[in-house]
Amino acid sequence: MSQNLLPNGGFEDANICSELSKPCAPESWVSTTLDKDMYFFSAASYAQTGAHFAAFVVHDKNNLSNRSFLRSRILCGLRKGNSYSISFFVRSAHALFDSIGIVFSDKDFLYLNNPVQQITSAAIWRDTIHKDPVDPTRWYRVKLNYTASGNETFIALGSFKKEILVNDRPDMKGLYYMFVDSVNMMPLDPSELVCPTADSVMQQSYRENERHTVMHRRISFYRRNPEVEPLPPKTLLMSTDTFLIPDILFNTGSAVLGNASLHVLDSIALKLSDTGIDSVIIAGHTDSIGKVEANEKLSDGRARTVLEYLNLKSAGKDHPMITRSYGSRRPLTSNADAVGRRRNRRVEIYIYRKKSY
Repeated sequence: MSQNLLPNGGFEDANICSELSKPCAPESWVSTTLDKDMYFFSAASYAQTGAHFAAFVVHDKNNLSNRSFLRSRILCGLRKGNSYSISFFVRSAHALFDSIGIVFSDKDFLYLNNPVQQITSAAIWRDTIHKDPVDPTRWYRVKLNYTASGNETFIALGSFKKEILVNDRPDMKGLYYMFVDSVNMMPLDPSELVCPTADSVMQQSYRENERHTVMHRRISFYRRNPEVEPLPPKTLLMSTDTFLIPDILFNTGSAVLGNASLHVLDSIALKLSDTGIDSVIIAGHTDSIGKVEANEKLSDGRARTVLEYLNLKSAGKDHPMITRSYGSRRPLTSNADAVGRRRNRRVEIYIYRKKSY
């Protein structure tokens, strides 16, 4: 199963900024214009999924040259010539959907002297649907395909419309927003597996807690004193074994393993004795029925139960095993019927193996 190459694509993990000591932005995502527009929102009733979503400014009636982009670092370098699918959901009260798109760079957009608005888009969505008035309550899916050059390190989302004409009222302070949620980038080649540095890149981006005046000072310094960081050399790939433990192998609504699950886990534990294993990730998932907090707790409990059992059966192994709990945030299919909900209630085990190239 391919991994999303963008960190925190659902914006559910909130950054606690170092200046205000409160959630003020999504982890790993920063707006290219920090001083005027808000770009992080918390409202489960409004979000496409989960409780949080983000936004970028498409148009500023008081400053026609002002628009913002959402920037993040890609977890793994893209392979030259390979194709990738980028998808996300957008929502707005304004007919400004045409030419929403993406742009890539080998350097951080925040520190570039030339505005990101002047960079040519890598792929854009040609909207042929929306006319005034638009439905402000609906999320629309944008899906783009992109062939990599091999130099992509950062991605930015925004509007690449050259000229914008809008007559309706702005959302706030003269600004017209495009709201964004559930951003994903996946390789189209199923043999392209996660890189070994993905977790460390994500952790590094999560440690970036400056969002206000400190970020301004840093941007100002690097724009005056540009620093080019070479990409780390690629030495190996990761191959991945994926195992799925369905809901029926747990006691109903519980993190307690049923007896039928033990032989399944025993067979997985045997694989953990193989040489060349780099790490193991155990991810818990639920359906969307019930309270968000309860689903998060259940998915975390089930992942930890599996971890404890595998630790017991594979004592002495030195590779790290990590749990992640996603609740209902990463469904395999729709939760609209019982069959779909049953598929979504699961624990996934990823065994990453080192593979030189």
